[in-house]
Amino acid sequence: MKQYSIDNSSLQLDIYSGHLLFVDPLYFQKIADNYSTLKTQTTENKKELLKSYEEQVFPYGGGALLGYKYLTENIKTYLLDPRSLKPWDSDDDENDEIEKQAALKQITAFRLDTSVFLIIDLVNMDKLLDLINYNDLIDALFDKKLDIYFEKINQQLGNKGWGLCKLDDEASIIVP
Repeated sequence: MKQYSIDNSSLQLDIYSGHLLFVDPLYFQKIADNYSTLKTQTTENKKELLKSYEEQVFPYGGGALLGYKYLTENIKTYLLDPRSLKPWDSDDDENDEIEKQAALKQITAFRLDTSVFLIIDLVNMDKLLDLINYNDLIDALFDKKLDIYFEKINQQLGNKGWGLCKLDDEASIIVP
């Protein structure tokens, strides 16, 4: 099974820490661009770490740009079926509670500006901030060269603890 999905097929990634980040690659690039100032903001609490990143890098983002999910240490692989994702309208006032819970990292929900998102085991975040480049990733996606891109990144990373999902539409997402 592949680490990415561009056609609503399931994707699979290896799990090392159990702490997963769900993020639009455009936002991930912005974190990478600002990471040198964020490195001093370390914490063992991964929810707090991601909330800190949102506050510093996206001060007007509302706190639901980075999705967080914790899996137990027993899980060695994560399987995502894109058809199980639930869209939500982050601009609709009726969904304010979802937005609040997402900002507190109580539920796995996040917003997208593109129709693509990354899933990253947080043990790999530091390395992937150096390895993943938004423009290169999008070029590989549209040039149908994701296999080559993933192989290169996996080789440099030393594992398969990350993935990518392309949806049909831009949406805000709730991950079950």
